[in-house]
Amino acid sequence: MQSNQRTQFHPIYPLVTRLFILSLWITIAIDKQAFSAHLKNRLTVVAPISLPLSNEIVNSSVQELCELIAESATVSKKNRLLSVARGKMPWWSHALCALRTKTRHALKQWSNCKTIENRDAYGRCKSIYQRELRIAKKNNFLEVSDKSGKNLFKVLKKMSGEWTTIPLPTEITVKGCTLNQPVKILEACARHFFPDNPPSDPFHSEVEASVCAGLSSSSLGSYPPVTLEELSAAVFSLKTGTSPGLDRITPELLQSSYNVTKRHLLALMNACFHLELFPDQ
Repeated sequence: MQSNQRTQFHPIYPLVTRLFILSLWITIAIDKQAFSAHLKNRLTVVAPISLPLSNEIVNSSVQELCELIAESATVSKKNRLLSVARGKMPWWSHALCALRTKTRHALKQWSNCKTIENRDAYGRCKSIYQRELRIAKKNNFLEVSDKSGKNLFKVLKKMSGEWTTIPLPTEITVKGCTLNQPVKILEACARHFFPDNPPSDPFHSEVEASVCAGLSSSSLGSYPPVTLEELSAAVFSLKTGTSPGLDRITPELLQSSYNVTKRHLLALMNACFHLELFPDQ
């Protein structure tokens, strides 16, 4: 990297990120209505799984469905501004996020290419980010302390997050018995959230024995078919906010397209169980 191509940073805070914030805080979002409509239109030309089933047919169908979902998501994407997640950091802002991302990018460049230019660029980014972070924390502390009557311990407790904690109740009723002693309340809460394992009912033991006997006597290929209720429960219990895999499909995409793809998903799921197949994609 030539010295005349380095990014110049202005020491004044608003000018540092005035233009960089607008280019950085644009993220990809999905228009759910357009996504469902496009996917529904594309699925009309997809042929259902045909008999006899084979591993090649199931793998091809799974790959085709994944490609259609990813294609529909790409077509229906839109740009939107990210909201800053402040949490317990009231001093956090878009500008600080931009500076932190700039610093991380400079560190990555220096890690990939150990040159003096990259090292100096990372040092400048880091120093600017740390300086602006200290200024933001200081200004926020002064603002909170002015509202709290210069009570230092009260300000620190509020900024640490302990200000909004839920106190222990002074009195609770457990199984018709009122408790007002802190030790008894804690013991009752512990028994409620972490109960002892109850003794097994004889009926439960009979059910477990019959299930074990049925599993041991049944053949490997005689799986009961997956129902729509089971598929729906599985899809909507997926953890959201995670990164997609190689198929570029996130849990949010599966849940948004479930009404359109549930018949295809159900057929593929039952076909995989019938063939005892784990798809390649």
